[in-house]
Parts: sequence; structure tokens; C-alpha cells
Amino acid sequence: MAGAAAWAPRPRRQTTAESKAARQFWYTDETARAVARAVALAAGGGAVACVACPSLFRALRAAFPALRSHLLEIDERFRALGPFSLYDYREPCAVAPELHHAFSVVVADPPYLVRLGLPTA
Repeated sequence: MAGAAAWAPRPRRQTTAESKAARQFWYTDETARAVARAVALAAGGGAVACVACPSLFRALRAAFPALRSHLLEIDERFRALGPFSLYDYREPCAVAPELHHAFSVVVADPPYLVRLGLPTA
């Protein structure tokens, strides 16, 4: 699997409603495909939750369309990618009850929690 140098920030204009600290960083296509393969294998036919990693979610949906996957994300623009739930790091337990214990694998790639003023440990 590719290392830290494999991700690249996707430049885009920051809106007034968007926090610079919560800006999305995207995996390269190669990294997203490699992680998607590893995640699909680890899921063993179970469902996958992608928390704050829309590029991985997109790669999973493209390479493994039969795999049940769900994106939990604070940025509602990613709702169009597929099964989606709004997820706010300031309320980490505020997840719909039907999602509790629903996933075999959870992949989380949160934004800079320190900059958001949230605990990291």
C-alpha cells in the first residue's frame, strides 16, 4: 500500500461556510484503488463504513459495486456519491441507530481534529 506521499490535496475554492481545518484531502487514484482492495478483502462480504474518506468511498463503489458501503461525512456535497449519513465530529455518538454494529470494517480518515478544537485521544 502506498504511504503518506500518495495523497494529494485537491485544490478548490474555500467557501465562507467551509472550515479550512476540515478541508478534504484526496488519495491519489492508485492509493484509493489499493486501499479499496484491502478494505473489500477485510470486509469479507460484510458492509464497510467510510468516515471522512470520500475518495476511498468512491473507489470502493467503482471497483466493488456489490459491496455494501456507506459514507459518513460532514460535507453534504458528497451525498451524491451513494449511501450517505451526515457525520459531525463534535457529536461522534450521534449516528443513526440503524448504523450501530452494521459494519464489518470502518475506515476513518478525519480532518485535522486539533485545528477543529476536538480531542485527539
